[in-house]
Amino acid sequence: GHETTTTLISNCFRVLLAHRDQWEQLIDAPKKIPGAVDEVLRYSGSIVGWRRKATKDTEVGGQRIAAGDGLLLLMGSANRDESRFEDAEHFDITRANAREHLSFGFGIHYCLGNMLAKLQAKICLEEAARLIPSLRLAGGPGTDIDFRENLSFRVPTSVPVTWDA
Repeated sequence: GHETTTTLISNCFRVLLAHRDQWEQLIDAPKKIPGAVDEVLRYSGSIVGWRRKATKDTEVGGQRIAAGDGLLLLMGSANRDESRFEDAEHFDITRANAREHLSFGFGIHYCLGNMLAKLQAKICLEEAARLIPSLRLAGGPGTDIDFRENLSFRVPTSVPVTWDA
């Protein structure tokens, strides 16, 4: 959980500072931070895909899957599903159903540390909003961020920021 939590915190700052209006909402109303964390998890979670093996023959969406077949589950895609999340490509910290994301998995594979990860991200955002509200991406909202090459994890290599002294 250490790597995914640090990635969550990085993604929180990366996405929120790229959407300056939403960052400013958090400064004005810190009570929105828990919803913002869930929306970051939905919009840009730390884990976007997971590999599994089918344990039995089944069918999903008309596609037959045999026991032993390799599967690539794309939570990042599911979290942007328009049938579940209205205007899913839009980042909105006030989204009513943001908590329905699949970034922590589902069922027996649901992350046991989900509440701790969300609490750590919440505390980081609260303190940053309180202490350095002028925080911004060093290159501005359109700053290109590099990510590690990885099929399952969405990990920024860095999130360069600046603020007014």
